[in-house]
Parts: sequence; C-alpha cells; structure tokens
Amino acid sequence: MTVLLHLKLDKRVKSEMLSMIYKFMDGKKLFFSKKNIFCEGQYGYTIVEILLVTLIISLTITSFLPLFGAVINKARQKEVTLIVNSVLKAVKANYSLTSLLPTKIKPLNKFASWHKCIS
Repeated sequence: MTVLLHLKLDKRVKSEMLSMIYKFMDGKKLFFSKKNIFCEGQYGYTIVEILLVTLIISLTITSFLPLFGAVINKARQKEVTLIVNSVLKAVKANYSLTSLLPTKIKPLNKFASWHKCIS
C-alpha cells in the first residue's frame, strides 16, 4: 500500500516540476534540437568531433607513408634501369658501326637522347 502511495506522489511531484519548468521556459519545448548554439542560427562542431576527425586522418596518413616510400623507390629503380638500358643499346649501336667501345658519352648522342633523372 505504501508503494502505491509513493508512486502516486512521485507522479504528482514530477508533473508539478514539469509545469514549473514549462512556465519558466514560456511553454517552449527544447530537447537539444540544435547542435552547439551560441547565438541564434549559429551551428558548429564540438572540439571532440574535430579532434576525432584529425586523429583518424593522421592515423591513416601515417600508416600509408611507408607504402608510398616503397612505391617511390621502385619508380626510381625502374627509371635508372631504363636509362642504363638505353645507354647499353647506344653502346651496342656505336660498336656495330665503329667496332670500338666509346670512351666518352658524346659519340652516343646519335643513338639516344639523355636526360636527368626525374626523382
């Protein structure tokens, strides 16, 4: 019996508290419908959300940096092998014409064009 009275009392107290809150708020119901309002119509993200996004982005970048280093090294190796192969072809072409191996690179300019390494 005391439990039922206690529940009825709690409901009455709750309804009185709610009516006082509604009077204080002029009858407006606000249940956090807007996010981070500092002034009317001003929205934004919390610092925690910004920190989480930057953390996720930085973790993905740091996990992929070693992979990019390996890709760059492979590209450099391929570039060097292409240059060496072109030099060998030019030396073979020069040897077939003159029957001598070149001592300088200048005579090989007829057979290949030289460029500096890009990377």
